[in-house]
Amino acid sequence: MDQLPNLLVLSQTIPQSIYAGSIVLYRLLKDYPKEKLLVCGSLPSSNAEILECRYEVLESPFKRFERTRFSILIRSLRTFKIIPSFKNSTIESTLGGFKPDVILSVMQVQKYYFLAYRYAKYKNLPLILLVHDIPEVFERVYRWADKLQLARNAEVYQYAYKRLCISPEMRDKLSKKYGAEGDVLYPNRSDNLTPRPAHESIHLKQPGTLIIGYAGSLAYGYGIQLHRMIASFSEIGIKLRIYSDYVKGTHHPLSDLSDTVTYCGYAASPSETWSRVKQECDIVILPYCWINNKYQNLYKTHFPSKLPEYLALGMPLFIVGPDYATGVKWGLRNPEAAFVVTENNPAAWIRALTQLKESASLRQSLSQNAVSIGTRNFDPATIQNQFLHHLRQTLKNKESTHAE
Repeated sequence: MDQLPNLLVLSQTIPQSIYAGSIVLYRLLKDYPKEKLLVCGSLPSSNAEILECRYEVLESPFKRFERTRFSILIRSLRTFKIIPSFKNSTIESTLGGFKPDVILSVMQVQKYYFLAYRYAKYKNLPLILLVHDIPEVFERVYRWADKLQLARNAEVYQYAYKRLCISPEMRDKLSKKYGAEGDVLYPNRSDNLTPRPAHESIHLKQPGTLIIGYAGSLAYGYGIQLHRMIASFSEIGIKLRIYSDYVKGTHHPLSDLSDTVTYCGYAASPSETWSRVKQECDIVILPYCWINNKYQNLYKTHFPSKLPEYLALGMPLFIVGPDYATGVKWGLRNPEAAFVVTENNPAAWIRALTQLKESASLRQSLSQNAVSIGTRNFDPATIQNQFLHHLRQTLKNKESTHAE
């Protein structure tokens, strides 16, 4: 750890459940030496599990508008530099004597990665970017700001010394889009997950009923696809349990389907949620939708952070969706660890789910292979070591450059 740089993180709250990129960053940094780490960003929520290091709050005066219908206007104006940003002197005083060697940001929330780039350039420091989503997809601007947003994002991306992309597809897409090469760093799952014994998959929790678990957001088409599958679930005796922050009674197409769907909410901690999934469900599902190709650009590059988590549970995994989605592509490359259906056809869904419901040996085999193949692909210690290697390499390059 002594060869690691003094790291200044300019990013959104770590962790912050609405930004998957910050959860990934939190897991990468949770064992980082606290004396070498300073995090500047939004105020952590009262129930957030924060890093053991110094935090400083940097919030723009437009914060109250950024979660409203005015957010797209704020981003568009910021792209044109009409909205004022923090002065370099303000950042200097916030650091309070901390001397960063490297600056790190998640290229996900515009105001922070713009700030990270500007300050890194001002101090002639290397910048490392984690890229979890295509910025133009995740933070939209008005059409009149599109070209400038693309140009500014390319400027930030090209300046970075390291560009750590969530998938090979993301790396390749941004290489063409921004004109700079990147590296792949898969999302690192929690390191405290333990698989349930594979033999638990032999018997269904309720005889004659297959119980499917889904954990995570219902946005980005996941809830839409689950809704499209409800009739198929009902036809062959399947129940769906949803572990999400969705509140029953609010507007959502799944809200009136209580006979088939049970809303379980999130537990007090992610580990408790995963424990409930293992105890209450027979299999887990990763659902992508085909509707109007609305999410095609997202699915082609974004890698689902819940996939490594699912694989660590020691449960059969069912993936359904178009073959261009990164999670589907992973499942097709690893058929021993996931049962994948790429047909947009309820008959195909029913055939696959019937197989999973009736074949105890299939469920057990998928459970065993999910753990071994998931560990091979997404071992948390390996991914964290890859991240630390990038940091050490950046520091070494900075020192050699300054020595010249």
